[in-house]
Amino acid sequence: MIAAVLAGGKSTRFGRNKLAEPINGTPLLERVFGQIRPYATQVWMIGQQDGLEPGPDRILYDTPGYPGPLGGVVSVLKEFPSEPVLFLAGDLPCLSDEGLKWFLHSADPLRLTIPVTQEGNRQVLHSLCPVTQAKKLHLMLERGDIRSLDYFFGLIDPLLLPVPQSHSRHFLNLNTPEDLIRDI
Repeated sequence: MIAAVLAGGKSTRFGRNKLAEPINGTPLLERVFGQIRPYATQVWMIGQQDGLEPGPDRILYDTPGYPGPLGGVVSVLKEFPSEPVLFLAGDLPCLSDEGLKWFLHSADPLRLTIPVTQEGNRQVLHSLCPVTQAKKLHLMLERGDIRSLDYFFGLIDPLLLPVPQSHSRHFLNLNTPEDLIRDI
């Protein structure tokens, strides 16, 4: 499995580079890489972040002309990955082995799997995409009319996987300094 970590946001609401924010002494993005590396054959980063140790195996950049994180997903799909892809936001301070194991074990190996929180929020930036589904998505991209990541992933009948309360912290993302104080 390839882990594609989306790290291209501007951190506007946070006010500074949130991916460099230390979580228990380790920059957030480095922590995410460290958590996912044991499960992935390769870790790709989509976006520009300097000074990471250890860094990703490969760096891609957002494809221009697509809104938000869709540009990063498009960049990964254009590479025609030959393994499933775990799309993962770079701002997950509570990412854990327990949560990753649950998600990877619960995901459907033949369908795009998108976790859905107790509040009903689709976590499209924490989804597992099998190779066959990646090829379908790439064909849809070539046809155009893609408005958003949620819309795009919804085109191929994904498995919407309910997240149990015991794993809900795993899917928290960091948007503001207040989130850092409240959630960590």
